[in-house]
Amino acid sequence: MTRKKEKSKFTTKFIREQLGKQEFKCYLSGLPLDSYNTEAEHLIPLGKKHNGDHLPENIVFVRKELKSLKRECSMDEIVDICKAIVKLHG
Repeated sequence: MTRKKEKSKFTTKFIREQLGKQEFKCYLSGLPLDSYNTEAEHLIPLGKKHNGDHLPENIVFVRKELKSLKRECSMDEIVDICKAIVKLHG
């Protein structure tokens, strides 16, 4: 049995609205976003570890260089990583 492909819910309007809610700043760092450094990522990561959903309300925008961190880690895990970095190098 093949699944019918659903129409994407991630419209241009949604992207503009979400970026506006984030004030065109990275969800993780607060640094400015532009058309060259912006990536969409799941707020709650997908997969068995975190059980996030592929829904518009679970999408945030982050800088490209932080995408893999957000993809693999929860916000609590990211905060712990940042604390460790600051402790080591701060």
